[in-house]
Amino acid sequence: MTAKVCADFHKHTCIEISRQANVVKYIPLNIAGFEVLQMNSDEFDNVYSQLDDYPVEKAAQLYAEYATQLGGTKEAMQSLALIVPLSTKEIEMATAKKAATAATKTESKAKPAAKPAAKPAAKPAAKPAAK
Repeated sequence: MTAKVCADFHKHTCIEISRQANVVKYIPLNIAGFEVLQMNSDEFDNVYSQLDDYPVEKAAQLYAEYATQLGGTKEAMQSLALIVPLSTKEIEMATAKKAATAATKTESKAKPAAKPAAKPAAKPAAKPAAK
């Protein structure tokens, strides 16, 4: 099977990269970075429909360009590289960005937000001396 571009009802796109038995592997366009996801084929077909007028090479090239900024897993980048030529540097850049983003999210979840230090109570103003 060849890769194809699909979209859901809201026109969110994805690239279907494989369909075996009852499982579809796909890469959704996501601002949190690119990764290969799996879904039951019946469920996938209920959510997504093929975009016949959108060349998969064009979508894969856009995803790869976005991945240099947003990040992508190694599996996602290797899957995109099967559709369009990607340099080792492009793949490494995207996977490094994804790893850095994941590390940042892990750190922010692990450390609770620091509570601001309590301010000392203000001293009451001194009364002016009587004359």
